[in-house]
Amino acid sequence: MQKGLTGWRFDRRDFLTAAGAAAATAVAGVAASCTGTTPAPTSTLVPTDTLVPTDTPMPTDTLVPTDTPTPTPTPQPTISPEERVRACAGVMAHTESVVALTIGPDGTLLASAGEDENVKLWSLPDGALIKTLEATAPLAVIPDGALLVSGGADNLIKLWSLPDGELLKTLEGHKDQVWGLAVSPDGSRLASSSADETTRLWSLPQGQLVKNLEGHEGSTHDLVMTPDGTLLASSGADATVRLWSLPEGELIETLEGHRDAVWSLAISPDGTLLASTGKEGVVRLWSLPEGSPLKTLEEHTESVWILEFSPDGNLLVSGGADETIKLWSLPDGELLKSLEVGAIPVAINLQDGLLALRSVGDETVRLWSLPEGELVNTLEGHTDNVTSLALSPDGTLLASGSADKTVKLWSLPEGEFASCLMDLAVNKDDVEGVTYKLETASGETIEYTLPCGAPIPPGAACVCNCVAGNLPSCTCVGHTSGGGGGHYWYPC
Repeated sequence: MQKGLTGWRFDRRDFLTAAGAAAATAVAGVAASCTGTTPAPTSTLVPTDTLVPTDTPMPTDTLVPTDTPTPTPTPQPTISPEERVRACAGVMAHTESVVALTIGPDGTLLASAGEDENVKLWSLPDGALIKTLEATAPLAVIPDGALLVSGGADNLIKLWSLPDGELLKTLEGHKDQVWGLAVSPDGSRLASSSADETTRLWSLPQGQLVKNLEGHEGSTHDLVMTPDGTLLASSGADATVRLWSLPEGELIETLEGHRDAVWSLAISPDGTLLASTGKEGVVRLWSLPEGSPLKTLEEHTESVWILEFSPDGNLLVSGGADETIKLWSLPDGELLKSLEVGAIPVAINLQDGLLALRSVGDETVRLWSLPEGELVNTLEGHTDNVTSLALSPDGTLLASGSADKTVKLWSLPEGEFASCLMDLAVNKDDVEGVTYKLETASGETIEYTLPCGAPIPPGAACVCNCVAGNLPSCTCVGHTSGGGGGHYWYPC
């Protein structure tokens, strides 16, 4: 049997398959451990030595009539998006602002980092809290989903196994805050940048220092790797972009042309184009791997903070302090459209014709269609600035983190509110949640809490007083001033 936790995914399918195949016997085995529960009757098996020979016809009067109705389980209630929003009012994931989110490569695990110096691992799509790690942003995940990398203000880089969240190794060497991480596509190399004005290259999963990449005069701002893992690009306060060979970390070329600090880099999906931008407000296109200048895009009127290529490589999106998002066609670099967003954009996520945007001082997330540039939806629900976004690999789920200490989940492409993430231990006394238990294929029982009225988690089941064919009930539990819990009944 498979282990209960494989890669990023809880084996809920395995659990459901096993539960469905042995519904009656599961009741006897599970319910027998609960006081006052009577196991459901099970069928009696015929001894093998009394089996009827295959050439002997069965008496027709012993066949089950075809018109015998098959019991059907009670349907689960539909919970509207509005009810989900109300259920999530005041429900927190962290005790301080959420500053970073990342979703694993198979879309079944989310990591959130907060100013409370905790990184929390959550299963998706149900939002169960798996583990809390003593770690901070930035965050990166290796492509096979088996390793989480964290950096932060303590000058350290930490390697964590996934999905169990065990600390494997702490990498020391930086003398100031670690603010940038990049992982090679094969997961064998990690690049880190720091306020100590150094960039370091590490081997993974061993965590050994390969090389200190020397070249930039001043701090390194951004790090990106080509899809084939043969090239690392770094940008710096010295107005240059530098290209490094991988895996050895040799300097190949220094790209000059910017007149001020280069803040952001992006590489096209096919690895042939590099885009760079920064304080001076222009976007420059370079050919790869040689680094030849191709074109300068000068439509922004102030500093440009963000760059992103569309998944098909036909579009480049840039956002700047002029409060606009600009859409550029590729490879010619022609301006297709300029979107007036009314605030400084600081993060964009692109997936299958959709752009998700958060902006400085904005409590909403806005969805735009691509390449048309039409506003599709404005996602409302946060009560403070949206600070981080993460998109599932299949483009069906968007996670948003906020200074209001919450993480919310939205279904795409419509942008319908799905749920929020809840850590009961960090919430106020009057916040309540439903406690669920899930048995994995390996027999491990996982217990977690979701907001009252949250969507029913796949594979969730009560451990006690469960009757095959019926929907068992769970109790809404929480804190009150008297130490008790409010009791509201919801189906599992």
